[in-house]
Amino acid sequence: MSYTKKRAYVQSTSAQSVCCKFCNGSFSAHGIKSHEGSCSRKQDKKQFDKEFADIAAQVVKAQRKGSESTTPLQEASKSNGPNWTFAICGSDSDTSMLTSRTAAAAAVPIACDTFQTEYHSNSGRAPCIKTFSTFGHSLEADSDASPLPIVDDELWQPFMCRADFEFAELAHQAALNKDQTNKMLQLIWQIVEGHTKFTFRSHAEVSKAWDQAATQMTPFQKHVISVPYKKEELEFDVHTRPLWDWAMDLLEDPLLAPHFIWDAQHLYKHDSTDFKLFIHEPWTADRWWRIQSSLPDNGVLFALILYADKTHLTSSGHVKAYPVIARCANLPVHIRNGDGIGGGRVVGWLPIVPTDSNEDGKLSYTNLKHVVWHKAFIKLLESIILYSKTGFAHKCFDGIMRWIYPLILLLSADYEEQCMMALDAKAFLELYLRDCVAGEVVLKEHSLRPIVNAFWEVENSNPHETLSFDPLHVNDIGNWGTHLFKELKIRAKALGREAEATIDGQFNMFPRWRDLNHFKSVMKISFSDGNKLRDIAKQMLYAAQSVLMRNEDPVGYTLLQCIASYLQLTMYIALDVHTEATLAAGEAELVVFETRLHAYIDIQGEDLTKNWNFPKVHALTHAFSDIRAKGAARNFTYLHQTNRKDVANQVLKLDHISLVSELVRSRILHFDEDQQKRIMSQRELEDEDTLDDQPFAGHLYIGTPQVPVSLAAVEEGNTSNRAFQDFRKKFAKFLNNFVVSNNIPLADDKDGNDKNTFVWILFMFKFVVGNHTFELALVLPMDAPTGSRRSVDRDLGLTRLQAWPPASSEFISLQSIIRGALLVPDPDHNGDFFLVDLVDTDMFLRAKTLRSS
Repeated sequence: MSYTKKRAYVQSTSAQSVCCKFCNGSFSAHGIKSHEGSCSRKQDKKQFDKEFADIAAQVVKAQRKGSESTTPLQEASKSNGPNWTFAICGSDSDTSMLTSRTAAAAAVPIACDTFQTEYHSNSGRAPCIKTFSTFGHSLEADSDASPLPIVDDELWQPFMCRADFEFAELAHQAALNKDQTNKMLQLIWQIVEGHTKFTFRSHAEVSKAWDQAATQMTPFQKHVISVPYKKEELEFDVHTRPLWDWAMDLLEDPLLAPHFIWDAQHLYKHDSTDFKLFIHEPWTADRWWRIQSSLPDNGVLFALILYADKTHLTSSGHVKAYPVIARCANLPVHIRNGDGIGGGRVVGWLPIVPTDSNEDGKLSYTNLKHVVWHKAFIKLLESIILYSKTGFAHKCFDGIMRWIYPLILLLSADYEEQCMMALDAKAFLELYLRDCVAGEVVLKEHSLRPIVNAFWEVENSNPHETLSFDPLHVNDIGNWGTHLFKELKIRAKALGREAEATIDGQFNMFPRWRDLNHFKSVMKISFSDGNKLRDIAKQMLYAAQSVLMRNEDPVGYTLLQCIASYLQLTMYIALDVHTEATLAAGEAELVVFETRLHAYIDIQGEDLTKNWNFPKVHALTHAFSDIRAKGAARNFTYLHQTNRKDVANQVLKLDHISLVSELVRSRILHFDEDQQKRIMSQRELEDEDTLDDQPFAGHLYIGTPQVPVSLAAVEEGNTSNRAFQDFRKKFAKFLNNFVVSNNIPLADDKDGNDKNTFVWILFMFKFVVGNHTFELALVLPMDAPTGSRRSVDRDLGLTRLQAWPPASSEFISLQSIIRGALLVPDPDHNGDFFLVDLVDTDMFLRAKTLRSS
């Protein structure tokens, strides 16, 4: 565990019953002082936020005009407004906001963690500067002036009642068949008949209700396309949900409408010195800004993200499927990547040209597959083609009439699908149509095909710009799963069974960690799940470093160095927030990876049997340019419940039911929340509000307490453990420093040590002093000197930690813990541990800072 010192606050109460002198509300005697303090701070904070934003806007405006006068913000610090204290960014600060932005704050004493937003010029919106507490809150979604969507008391219609909907939803989620559904209904009626309104008595009634409810959302449509081949007309079925109709479903949903983002933005974060540009959502990246610049005034994007990936339906035997999933890039990532109504949705089901042993491999049959794919895909796109050119007038949630232009912002697919999408160029095709001979020569030179591309019909949707780097297919399944992992298995096998068994043993002993798959063995098993392959890669470095050693296997050690750089590179790509500094660091790591890969190729000499010049390793060179153009690299995938007959119709019907279920459920949840707020007291509502000056403790959860014991019993029960030696004396000394020197509980430690470090938690407990309860832990610091850094640690980028002797144990407040850390023992050096900094991007960046210091 790593920890640092934190501050907590205690609010006192008053015994007198008075009206609040700030809001004139009437309250009970209990807690009035606490309420008045909260109410006062709220009013002061709102006033200061307003003044701060007005002054900051004036500063930006003045600087843009080249003003040399003293800024109002400097004068504001002399006013009688609230005093603001900004934390100094130390080792625990956000280290990723690192690109220059001098125009916004060159002469302004704006503090750390201040944010600036610069909108696209077409939006007509002035730049704004916000404090940490207000940044990220949508005015449209959060404004008190924005009315809540109108709701009624029967949001579950056309189901007969709420219980009917909840049963149908459960039956759908559980994939109950007809007999299971009927038996469940019989059981429910036997148990609860008469206790609640419930009308379903058969599966047919449930299905009928779903059919009625399905009309609330855009349904799927079936198309038949005809393609000539060898004097025959081949027909294929295509299933699509019209993209524009689906888009209107989202736009007209009152719960989603406040969350749409329309204008391109440049976002900056202040780092105590300057504003630094950062990128995360698509509208903060270059492509959105560039496209909006090409649109008429008040023209905005309706940006679509499409995923196309041929797959097997595991629940349908060997049936192949070709779903197309859409997301709306105008919605924040937590909505569009979530499971609710604004999340990913199947919008198309493409045909698959069957394999034919007599035709496969022929140029004509390959071209047929391309023609079928693009003719099918144009059916999916045809509802947005016209509007992509003319725009569509729509009055948005904020009351502004905007011209909305739909387009494909991002395409994500595996290499095979990317070839299908992009292996043609419009100019070369036009040459081919005029002169087949000359056109054929040009097309062959560029490895292109004479096929009309479906994406040419949609404005601002050039497939060569929309196709994007896909970490799942390129890295997890491709570069790692198919190539680097297989090479490592070959090297380990060459060392013998003992080497393979050692690696498997290290995997089996690897500590379990949340959201990290645990494996008993990996060397003799083939994996196809990209998520499992990613987790194997994160653990392999620590498991194999004691096997593929420089002295015993120089080739294997060089491969391990290459894998270490690859893992660093994937972590940079996986960051959810990027700055010019993180992008530059990622590009520098790409150079390191290429150098190490060439070293691995060269060291094999004549024994080299693999050609490393393949598309997915080349795709790495496009990763960071894609991030600059389209925002952070995020990925998602999506099937269940069929009888293996007419699979497409069944799956699409079930997916549509899921969509309708989510729609009804979202309305009911909103209704429940609204009803709950109506019956809550004013005091309870206020207790839900939080201010910046209140401590955040949501990162820590303490489980069920055990039977209370005395300090003496703790010490006596652990006499064999030197860490508990003089437990009571150490604890008394800790309390003297922790409590006596501070007149409020859980305050900052005043020993002057603000260093972040790692600790090993030995014992957690609560201790009561008077009316105060302290949540504490006995820990062993993990920052003992480890000597000169070993060459293997430098080569593989490993962070080595070692605990102090047990007698060096000490106490900390549990509230001082920043986050958990995963440590894995070094099997070759007893008492040494490696920090697993690949578990998530937060720990990755913290470890970078730790090593640099």
